[in-house]
Amino acid sequence: MISKERVIKAVEHKEPDRVPIFASFTPEVAEMLKERFGFSEPELGVRLGNDIVLAEVGMATSYYEGSCFSLSSGSPLEGRIYVDEWGIKWKWIKYKKGYYTEIIEHPLANAKLEDLKKYKIPDPLKRERFKEPEKIIKVYGSKYAIVGGLVFTIEAARYLRGTVKFFIDMI
Repeated sequence: MISKERVIKAVEHKEPDRVPIFASFTPEVAEMLKERFGFSEPELGVRLGNDIVLAEVGMATSYYEGSCFSLSSGSPLEGRIYVDEWGIKWKWIKYKKGYYTEIIEHPLANAKLEDLKKYKIPDPLKRERFKEPEKIIKVYGSKYAIVGGLVFTIEAARYLRGTVKFFIDMI
């Protein structure tokens, strides 16, 4: 049974030959696995047994922007700051043996209603953002289940305003 059939059976509440598997990796783990096995995502996940390949677009793809680094040469990530297409400013933070990103500036933190009218959201239909998912579908779609992630949730408001202001706005 190929991976795609396995996932479809499970979704249809029928018994596949085994439970479908999907695992994703933090940038550090993905880099260590790449150095060991020579593959990057999504091929890395497929080679390690994933039945599902993730193809996502949206705000969540900003979490690890610019995360390519070599662990053997030390990471240039610590303290690195970047601004995503939403105008959200992120910073890489070292924590023990790994890294994570943290929002350090919310573009609409102090916005008034008139400012919101001027704020321009990124074009959700911009073709460039779909190039990687299209490639994933073309390469893996016949044998693997493709799970699409379109991440434009209510989290976006929290990222743009900041947690406290977002909850105050909700009230």
